Amino acid sequence: MSRNKTILLLSIGIIICGGIFYGYQMYNAPVATLKNVKSDITIQASDLLKLYKENESTANTAYLDKIIAVTGEIDKVESQDGISIYLKTEDPLSQVICQLDNSYTQIDYSSGDNITIKGLCTGYLMDVILVNSTIIN
Repeated sequence: MSRNKTILLLSIGIIICGGIFYGYQMYNAPVATLKNVKSDITIQASDLLKLYKENESTANTAYLDKIIAVTGEIDKVESQDGISIYLKTEDPLSQVICQLDNSYTQIDYSSGDNITIKGLCTGYLMDVILVNSTIIN
């Protein structure tokens, strides 16, 4: 093989290895916390669910991918694959689910407590989901 081909193949190999390394670093980078980020919207859990049930498209425009502070009464707390707090709503079949960020290993809240949680709204299926959430009070 000529010298130019060797240099070209070596350069391509280095670029590919650099791209793989960069992709690996980005994939394993820690998720930024929302603790010091101001919420875009503050709303009651029941009102948020009601707006999504009335018109999901309009609610997505207003809330999807935004940081929302949600206040409500805790229905239950789950500690499987991280901590998730379920907030009661007027609908017995749907809730607002707040998945806490990984900095939380345990919490001192239980069913019946009132709480305000800030998180990134990812939308609505049967429940409204907030991820990377943090407890405000």
